[in-house]
Amino acid sequence: MREINRKLIRLKIMEHIKRIYIVLFTLLFSISISSAATLNTNPTVTSSSTNLAPNSGFETDPLVDYFTYGKGTFTWANDAAHTGSRSTKIVSIQPTGSYARWLSKTDKISGQAGNDYSASVWMKSISVVQYGKLVINFWDASLNYLGGTESAGSIRGTTDWTQLAVQGIAPSKTAFVRVEFRLYGPGTLWVDDVNLGLKTAASAPTPAPVPTLTPTPTPKPSGFYTLFWSDEFNGNTLSSGWRVYGGNQSGATSDTLFHSNMVKVSNGQLHLGIAMNPSNGRKYIGGGVDNLNSVTGKLTQGRWEIRAKMPQGFGTDGYIGLFGSAGKWPPEIVIAENIGKRPIIAYLIQVYSNTLNKPAYDVTQVTGTTWNTGFHVYTFEWDNSTLKWYVDGNLKKTSKQLYPTIPMKFGMGAWSGICGSDWPDCASSKILPAYLDIDYVRIYRKN
Repeated sequence: MREINRKLIRLKIMEHIKRIYIVLFTLLFSISISSAATLNTNPTVTSSSTNLAPNSGFETDPLVDYFTYGKGTFTWANDAAHTGSRSTKIVSIQPTGSYARWLSKTDKISGQAGNDYSASVWMKSISVVQYGKLVINFWDASLNYLGGTESAGSIRGTTDWTQLAVQGIAPSKTAFVRVEFRLYGPGTLWVDDVNLGLKTAASAPTPAPVPTLTPTPTPKPSGFYTLFWSDEFNGNTLSSGWRVYGGNQSGATSDTLFHSNMVKVSNGQLHLGIAMNPSNGRKYIGGGVDNLNSVTGKLTQGRWEIRAKMPQGFGTDGYIGLFGSAGKWPPEIVIAENIGKRPIIAYLIQVYSNTLNKPAYDVTQVTGTTWNTGFHVYTFEWDNSTLKWYVDGNLKKTSKQLYPTIPMKFGMGAWSGICGSDWPDCASSKILPAYLDIDYVRIYRKN
């Protein structure tokens, strides 16, 4: 009996010891987990929970916060949605190499320099010849474009709902962030559930400071200039400072008749078009303007800055330049010109009279990109007898002035030519209409 009691006592003691070991093990394991969490110096990077994109699911009318650009049909769709019952839709008739887009209003989303933004969106496509892309870009307080990033991923052909993502760090002077949903080439694209957030470090107790990357500074134009006149093309009508071309303009091909119908202002841009319209013995109608009748139409020095995208397609011609205000030619300054048959060449030209009183040409060809697939900033400086051309802030040409100083007017135009001619040849109806798109014109006077 005593032996049995001793065994029971030993068993109870062993059970108590076992319980103590279990409690100690649980306590030590909890401490080790807590320590590991505290020592985690490489937390997962996630997007903040706040969605900065307005009307992100497009369940209410998107035109309150977004606008459209390009050739095609843009709708608030109810025939497809990733979530909810609505989406935005593009049925594009843009030619290959160009795009139509929905985009947030430029001043709708506030931004801050140095912030790391992450965006995502869901897209669905039918018969997309090229691809759909997501883009975020950045703007300063005066709505000047500062740069942007296009998603590496894309959606092509006929594809069910697919999520695209892109990330970008806001450069210096950023005041606004814009999201764009681009459809390159013809096809149909639906867009839904856009998200824009700040990249943040989750569970980091005191993250090490990350230096803000400073963008490479853009070379400043020579001299000191004050903004004299500008047109940002807000609204839907052309300002009174412009004169619209009509009829056959000097220097243009005889196969184009200029007409006011090919001059339009919409979505913050001026569009100078080229279209087939056989009449009066000419095959095409084109759009063109100059500032002869404005206070800036008779300058003898200054700085002209234009952000533009050249027209697309073989046989098209987009022109930006200066002419003598009194109609005498030469002189002429081609600030930038691009013809569709040579899309990778931008021409910078000074036209003057040689010793035989014949037109002579001082020409520089700038390559390195396709000039009619995106916007570029073209700048010309006329400072005493020195001429300078800049493209996207980079000095591309410096010349001595080879013509007499006379008042000059500024002009822009788009047209097509005679079949078989070298410049610019003729455009097919399959690629027309085509457009020279102007985002802004800014004219400076030297102090």
